[in-house]
Amino acid sequence: MRIKTDGIEVEAEITTNHPASSYRQPVLLVNGAPVGPGDAREAKLLIVEASEDERAELARGGYSLPDAPDPHAITDYHGRTLGTWDGLNVDALRDELDRIKATLPEEIRIHTIDMTDLPHAELVPEDLATHTGYPIWACDKSGFCLTGEGAREIESAADIRARLDLPADDKAGE
Repeated sequence: MRIKTDGIEVEAEITTNHPASSYRQPVLLVNGAPVGPGDAREAKLLIVEASEDERAELARGGYSLPDAPDPHAITDYHGRTLGTWDGLNVDALRDELDRIKATLPEEIRIHTIDMTDLPHAELVPEDLATHTGYPIWACDKSGFCLTGEGAREIESAADIRARLDLPADDKAGE
């Protein structure tokens, strides 16, 4: 099982074979140290990866740990996952947004996807992320960006810089 604590992923296990386990009650071990249900809640531990059996044992031990957010998740304004994107190809993001929109009633499509919180925001170059005169929704690992009012256009970061009269990014490798 993998747990996130203080933003760091660590190995963890749920066991009844530990001195902190009383009456065969499951106890969570994080980096080998026992953590009680109250301490886990207070530390805001999150589940990154756990089997169904591990989740059942956590519940039996009185642990109520939420799942860590999926870094690839495309969410609505309530934080619910609607789809995913891995950051590799912005064409795939546009296709996934189209797929999501096609499943929604037309009257709520524009108000459902949280376009301000698309996955992999760290891939948008800093000089473009801070430029407010042109909508840049996301960029992929190759330097191509999803742009425009309807998030329909795909342009390279270099082309966007040229259009906006921004200096070229020498370290971008474009």
